[in-house]
Amino acid sequence: MDCVEKNRGLCPSCLLSNGKKIEMREFTGGKSGLDLIEYFLKNGEVLETMKVISGKMTSQEKLKLCQKLLRFCSVPFSTEST
Repeated sequence: MDCVEKNRGLCPSCLLSNGKKIEMREFTGGKSGLDLIEYFLKNGEVLETMKVISGKMTSQEKLKLCQKLLRFCSVPFSTEST
């Protein structure tokens, strides 16, 4: 059982049912922060946008962080221009 499963009932239900936008600042990619992001993405009933702003990191560290974050969601890409 991971951290997300163990702590499912700890988040206020109003946050999951009303939180349309979430912004995390100075994110460094630690396990607890990744668990929190995963929790919001899996349980945020009305979540539309999650913005993650990294802390001081090298380009390589940011790339690794992006790879980790992409495990939690799908990102649609298109070759069509609008």
